[in-house]
Amino acid sequence: MRIYFLERACTMQIRTRANGGTESDYHPPELAIEKNAALAKSGGMSQLAERLVWRALLRKLDRMSPDFRE
Repeated sequence: MRIYFLERACTMQIRTRANGGTESDYHPPELAIEKNAALAKSGGMSQLAERLVWRALLRKLDRMSPDFRE
């Protein structure tokens, strides 16, 4: 899951720069940073990922390569 989220973050950064953006284009509010840090420490991110993202990724894999389960 960490690799998935890392890949998504990198993709967004590349797309932003491809459109003429720079690193300084977006600064999240301090409150958002603190909230996400607390969620990560509590294990909430892994629970969120398991409930929302993992199932969606498995469905996508079923569509793209249905024989992966064999």
